[in-house]
Amino acid sequence: MVARIIQLLVCLYLILPAHAQLVLDEHASDIFLTDQNSSFGIDAGDSHYYWIETKIQKNTTSDFLIECLAPQLKDIKAYVLTESNDTIRSFVTGANYPFGQRDLLHKNFVFPLNMEPGKYTIRIGVRDIQPDELYFKIRSDHFFTEYAISEYFFLGCYYGVLLIVLLYNLFLYIKGAMRVHILYVLYIIGCIALSVREDGMAYQYVFSYFPVFNYIFNIYLAKPIFLSTFIIYSVSFLEIRSYWPTIKKLLLYLLAAYILILLTSIALPGVAILSEYIFFSVFIIVYITSFFIARRGNFFAYYFFAGFSMVMLSVLLNLLRAFNIIPSTIFTVYSFNYGIILEVIIFSIALADKIRIIQEEKEQNKEALIVQLSENDLLQQRLIIELKEKKDLQDKVNRELEDKVRARTIELQTANEKLEAFAKETDRLNSELDRFNYSLQKEIKAEKVSRIYNQEVTYEEFLKTYPDDDDTCLKVIQQLKWPEGFVCRKCENTKASTMPVWYRKKCSKCGAIESITANTLFHHLKFPLNKAFYLTYVEFSNIKQTDEALSDLIDLRKPTIWAFRKKVEERMGEKNYLKATNWKDIVLDQI
Repeated sequence: MVARIIQLLVCLYLILPAHAQLVLDEHASDIFLTDQNSSFGIDAGDSHYYWIETKIQKNTTSDFLIECLAPQLKDIKAYVLTESNDTIRSFVTGANYPFGQRDLLHKNFVFPLNMEPGKYTIRIGVRDIQPDELYFKIRSDHFFTEYAISEYFFLGCYYGVLLIVLLYNLFLYIKGAMRVHILYVLYIIGCIALSVREDGMAYQYVFSYFPVFNYIFNIYLAKPIFLSTFIIYSVSFLEIRSYWPTIKKLLLYLLAAYILILLTSIALPGVAILSEYIFFSVFIIVYITSFFIARRGNFFAYYFFAGFSMVMLSVLLNLLRAFNIIPSTIFTVYSFNYGIILEVIIFSIALADKIRIIQEEKEQNKEALIVQLSENDLLQQRLIIELKEKKDLQDKVNRELEDKVRARTIELQTANEKLEAFAKETDRLNSELDRFNYSLQKEIKAEKVSRIYNQEVTYEEFLKTYPDDDDTCLKVIQQLKWPEGFVCRKCENTKASTMPVWYRKKCSKCGAIESITANTLFHHLKFPLNKAFYLTYVEFSNIKQTDEALSDLIDLRKPTIWAFRKKVEERMGEKNYLKATNWKDIVLDQI
């Protein structure tokens, strides 16, 4: 009721006073045909058409025309009648007729009136349309010319911007072969398909002589193309599969349902309204999903949310214009196009930012590789210099030996033989000593670890194996978790990119970040790892020590010790850990 009152007030203020007869004079330029100035649904003798009748009093010699703002109407008839009910002008047009048959080659249906001053009756008949979908205006030739020039200029700029962005991203895809560029190109194609359907440009410039193709494109192709490209690009850009795989499946199911209902509407036109609900449901779901993904830390989702907000705002403006709450101007009529342009600009900024970050990561990896290659080259040069020095020294020794060989051959040979024998013996003894020392150190370390696993050791002895150094403990956990190297838990990829700290790994394939302590007994630990190791060892080995004693020993609060010992005790009681032989067997979470 309130909307109807507002609509009436707007019509009264912006268009005409409510009366049954329109007055066309020098001040009349743009008049919207409403139920305040025209009669809708009259009986004109042809029940196949829905009829509108308007009484006109023309008081000027200026020419006027009627413009239909719905370029998808299939069949339209218009008649200009005199006071004596004689037809002085008639028009038959619509989307079912070739474009060249129109009286004025304009994207909308235009009927030049060319009437002398006097009283006239205009009747307009439309086939297969609902009364609330009729948009007709009476405009002066002067106003129409200025408006049409501005309209085509704006549309030219609009499609020009879209084509520039499309070609730019296509070139970027050809150069860099990044999937996100080609998906963005497809989405822009979808935007163009939906736009030419709404403004009638496709019929004027593409399907001028093929009305059937224009009808198929408008009804069965334009919206599915836009919807499918939008879903594909949104899922890829927002990485919906990583956050909510079920949302991705839901969007694909809705797309399949939309296409199925659209095909079913060929035989059952009544079900077509369901496709509109699905169409708008997809955008609402993606819009809400982008907001929550942004809240979860995806910085680029904020760009997507902002860009799509522009489109949602343009849809709202179109609805307000449809109910005559705001006037129909070139800005409100094409608010959807403005929304698309703003969305494309914001999406382009987001895409550029995303590509920039990817390129920075690549440059960092490249710089790290260059540094490593430089170090390798430096080592190679040092090795060459050392080999050259050794060769020079060897040549010098050889020359000296050659000078003395004749005089001291026997003595030198004997000395050389003794020297070689001594060197071999020395090498042998050194090798044996090295092997003995290594074996001894290994046995000592193994003995310490074995004592920790199987015997009761003091906290001081435990710290000798696991000192107060988190890196040492983290390396122990890393060896337990990834004995053969990193493996991503999400995609099972075995390669990880460099992170600022070594104990965090980022999957080079899916981008998932995982800490070494994740999915272990020590995840989210708030005190040093070596103390956690010792508490695990004490609890697993069933060493009888109270929480008070342990608190004094390792300098931790009793509640902290009690909570962690409880956690270890629960872990030991789980079915998957009943066969554990030492405390390290219960460190990893069992999947």
